[in-house]
Amino acid sequence: MNGLPQRTQDVLERRYGLKQEAGETLESVGRIYGVTRERARQLEMDGLFRVRPCLTQEKEMLRYMADILKKHGNVKEERAFLALAGPARFRNHIFFLLTVAGPFTRYGETEELYPLWTANEDALRVAKKAVAVLVAEFAKSQRLLSIADIVSISQEPANERIVISCVEISKEIKQGPTGLFGLSQWPEVSPRGVKDKAFVVLKQAKEPLHFTAVADKINQLETNERKALARTVHNELIKDKRFVLVGRGLYALQEWGYETGDVKDVIEAVLVSAGCALARDEVVDRVLKQRLVKPSTILLNLNNNQRVNKDSQGRYYYVNV
Repeated sequence: MNGLPQRTQDVLERRYGLKQEAGETLESVGRIYGVTRERARQLEMDGLFRVRPCLTQEKEMLRYMADILKKHGNVKEERAFLALAGPARFRNHIFFLLTVAGPFTRYGETEELYPLWTANEDALRVAKKAVAVLVAEFAKSQRLLSIADIVSISQEPANERIVISCVEISKEIKQGPTGLFGLSQWPEVSPRGVKDKAFVVLKQAKEPLHFTAVADKINQLETNERKALARTVHNELIKDKRFVLVGRGLYALQEWGYETGDVKDVIEAVLVSAGCALARDEVVDRVLKQRLVKPSTILLNLNNNQRVNKDSQGRYYYVNV
């Protein structure tokens, strides 16, 4: 840049943050020189045009960055690409070099994609297609997927590194706190409050947990200093239909097949779903699959329920009164 006019050189340094922490806007640069935003842009474009033929000593670095892109399917989300290209303190300089040199192309942020770099238009087309396939699969299956799962359903030949690059550019797909991937709006992928985080914890545990254990696991997921209190967790879960209190302080997910209500409600649901009278032990066994309580608790509620009667053989049935 030494051969550039001083003003043009200064514009480039300011715009790309080559001597400071961050680049400046065209409006800011224009105010410094008393020119319009458009004139500042013209000075920038003129400077880039003049610098481009001077890239001789940087050829090896440009080949290095092109190789990074190639290894990742020739498409890489901007922050991830710049992090791979060099140390953080040179991030602005690398961005400037990529902007000046070919064959690198930057695509700005859209509603669907994060800012990204590519060296191949066809590669970007393939990446967008792969993202569309994954979004459709998530919407259809409604389940979280691992990277291995995603590679197996990819319609294009791909390895794990290329798949990660495709996922990184998409705003619709995100890696959740459990390490699995899903749609960004899913609560288990982007948990926003205590209830969503508790949902993630129970999904991962795959079994009922006491609310104190749920609080502990939420705090293990958290990176900030604000901790989830056990009592707060208990108060939030008891109000959310996704969770079922299945024992003393024990919560499960309703989607696992647990009935809502207390032990008496579960007894009634068991008898109604059976469609016939059940022996005492059969009632107890079926209720124990829904509630982690003592058999004596079930028997107490069974024998003190106005909606339950016994037939001549001592079997229990539901009475719709």
